[in-house]
Amino acid sequence: MSVLKNKLLLILSFGHFATDFYASFMSLVWPLLVGPLGLTYGLVGIASTVYTIASSLAQPIFGYLGDRSGRSRFLAALGLAWTAIFTGLIGFVGSYPILLLVVAMIGLGPAVFHPQGAMNAAIVSGRQKASGMSIFSLGGIIAFSIGPLMASRLFTTTWGLKSTTLLVVPGLLAALWLYRSMLVIEQHKEATAETRTNALATKINFLGLVALIVVISLRAWVFSATTTYIPLLYQSRGLPLTFTGQLLFLMLLAGAVGVFTGGLLADRFGRRRITALSLFLLAPATYLFYQSPMVLAPLTGMLFGFLGETSLPITVVMGQELMPRHVGVVSGLIFGLAFVTGGLGVSLTGVMADHWGLLPALSLLPVLPLAAALLCLPLPKDA
Repeated sequence: MSVLKNKLLLILSFGHFATDFYASFMSLVWPLLVGPLGLTYGLVGIASTVYTIASSLAQPIFGYLGDRSGRSRFLAALGLAWTAIFTGLIGFVGSYPILLLVVAMIGLGPAVFHPQGAMNAAIVSGRQKASGMSIFSLGGIIAFSIGPLMASRLFTTTWGLKSTTLLVVPGLLAALWLYRSMLVIEQHKEATAETRTNALATKINFLGLVALIVVISLRAWVFSATTTYIPLLYQSRGLPLTFTGQLLFLMLLAGAVGVFTGGLLADRFGRRRITALSLFLLAPATYLFYQSPMVLAPLTGMLFGFLGETSLPITVVMGQELMPRHVGVVSGLIFGLAFVTGGLGVSLTGVMADHWGLLPALSLLPVLPLAAALLCLPLPKDA
C-alpha cells in the first residue's frame, strides 16, 4: 500500500502538524520581545536554547514511557494540548525570567508528542519505513512553513502576541480528535505485535548511534540558527515582519518537499548515501542563502530549506534500526538529545553575533554540514 494512502500515517502526520504549528510561532516571537524586554542576540539565543532543551532532553524519557506503558495515544494527545495552552500565554510575558519559564513549558509539549508519533509511524509504515517517516515528518515541516506565515499576520494585529490565545481552543479540540483517532493505531499495533517482535534484532550499534546523533546535531545547529536569527537579520535591515514570515513559509515549504523526496530516494538508493549527499550540498546552499541579495532570498531560502530537511526522516529511521527494540527511546533520543546540542549551538551563534555581528556569525555555519557529511562514513552501509 502506498504511504500516501496509509490512513494511520496520515493521522500521525496531522498530530505532528498540529503540535508543531504552535511551536513554529517561536521564530517570530523574538523580534517582538527584543524591544519590550531589552533582549540582546545572546539573550535571544539563551531563550531559544531553553526552549530547545525543554523540548529535547525530556523526549527519551517520554519515549521510554511510551515503550513501557503502552500509553502512547494519551501521551501524543497530551503533548498537543499542552503546547496549545502554553503558546496562548506567550503574549502575557512581562519579564525575561517569565519568558524563560513559558518557553520551557511550550517546549515540553513537542517533547511528549514526538517520540510517540515517530514510534507509531515506524510501526504502521511496514517495509517503506523511510517513506513512511517522510509522511510523518511532513506534518511538522508543513506546520513550520504555515505557522510563521499565520503568526506574522496575527502578531501585526492590535492584539499582538496576545492573539495566540485565540488558538488555544482549536488546539484542545484537535488533541481530543487525535486521541480518539489513534485508537485504530493501537488496534493495529496489537494485531501485529508478535510479527514485529520476531523480526527484531537484539544487537545495538553504539558507534553508529553516536555518529548519527552528531550528524543530526550539526544539521540541527545550522537549521535552528537560521530560523532563529534570520528574522532578526532582516529586521535590522528594515524589512517588515510579514516579509520574514513569507520567506520562512517558502523556505519550510521547500523543506516539506525535501522531507518527502528524501524518504523516497532513501528507500530506493540507500539511506546513508542520500543523507551524506544532501548534507554535502547543504553547505554551499547555506552560504548562498546568507550572502544573497534580498531579491534572491526566496530562491536561496527554498534551496536551503529543501536540502536542510531532506535527511530528517532518513536519520530517524536509521536510529530506529540501530536500536530496534527501543524504538520509542531512540525516537526521543534523535528528536531530543541531538537537537539540544543543536540548540546549544544556537546560543553560541548568538554570543558570536553579539561580538562580531550577526551576518559574520551566521557565515561560519556552512562548515557544519560538511563535517556532518563526513561523519556519515561510520554509519552502517545498509542503514
